[in-house]
Amino acid sequence: MADWNDGTAFWDADIASMGLTSEEKNGLQVFRNYERAFKDRNEKDLAATIDGEHRDTTDLIRVVDLISREDLRSIPVIACAFADDLLDEMFRSALPDKVVGGKSGLFGAYGPLSGFFNRIQLAQVFRLISPDLAENLNVLRKERNKISHTWDLSKLDDTFFNKALTKEFPIDDIVSKAVGPVN
Repeated sequence: MADWNDGTAFWDADIASMGLTSEEKNGLQVFRNYERAFKDRNEKDLAATIDGEHRDTTDLIRVVDLISREDLRSIPVIACAFADDLLDEMFRSALPDKVVGGKSGLFGAYGPLSGFFNRIQLAQVFRLISPDLAENLNVLRKERNKISHTWDLSKLDDTFFNKALTKEFPIDDIVSKAVGPVN
């Protein structure tokens, strides 16, 4: 084992293999150690916060039940409305009360949080939702928009059943894993 003076015992393998001076390696390792420590602490704080909160799942149960009973073309509309409500609630609870122009201005017609797409983008940018969730919500949003702007429902069947939505969201598979086979 390396002794304290040569520093190799304290460097990660990738840092040890770099062609840097010992001082540079030490500095890089200290930075990485602090970065890990802050990340670990943030994860523990988030877990403690989540564990300490009671989540009312009544609305989630209602929306899942509604989705299971409705026509497939309604799924993007229902799911987007539900997700939009959750994002709206999340932003309203996270914003400070004293905002120039008031909180309501942020959600008004020209505010940065005025629409579902804006909320998806900002939630991802500020790491309130994961990039994959943001992408999935955006796929749903696009499908919802197609549905809401198409009067000829026969044109939707091809879009809805054969493209991104059914590949991205295999509802039958998800439900069968959660509650058993879907009849």
